[in-house]
Amino acid sequence: SAETTLNVTIDNVKEWKQILQNPTTKANCLNAIKSSIKAFRKSVQQTQDSSDQMLMKPVAVMNPSLFNMIINNCLADLLPAVSHYLRLKDPDSKNDDETLKCQLFDPRRSRNWKQIMPSMKMYLTDVLKMMSTLSIEARLSFERHVLELIPYYQVFPHLLKRIVRYSIQEWHSSQEERSRVLAFLILYRAIRVIQSNDSHMT
Repeated sequence: SAETTLNVTIDNVKEWKQILQNPTTKANCLNAIKSSIKAFRKSVQQTQDSSDQMLMKPVAVMNPSLFNMIINNCLADLLPAVSHYLRLKDPDSKNDDETLKCQLFDPRRSRNWKQIMPSMKMYLTDVLKMMSTLSIEARLSFERHVLELIPYYQVFPHLLKRIVRYSIQEWHSSQEERSRVLAFLILYRAIRVIQSNDSHMT
């Protein structure tokens, strides 16, 4: 598939990062988003291939520096670019209530959502896969990322349910207090979204 045959270089990732941070056209923004997500999938496949001991350790096929660049690119720059492409209101704009940020936008309201939906579904699925292979410190970064992704997870109820299950398990079993706090926030935010969607359907 295109995802498995994608050839990625450090220069590619640098170029995508620059476009994600400062998109000049709708087309190049969409291309950088899709390319970054495909590269992320390739990174996830690396961890899946080498995760017998549940460690985040890319196999030799991918340069570790490239692996880390792809991950950091998605964690830092992907969502602002997606928001820009969808022309969504900035979730962080003049709102100090952390619990309300996820309620400020629904990506389905954007006329551009259909163009990006398959890529976002792939990304949301791969984020869940990646989290199962991470050390605690790396997992904390992804849990913070998942908090920001909840508005997108709501579009795919089966993925949102997986997030809820993950959060409940992490909240009950994690020995790391920071992870338990983040799991609680993810769970709370996900439930708020579910309740909001249910109220709109009744």
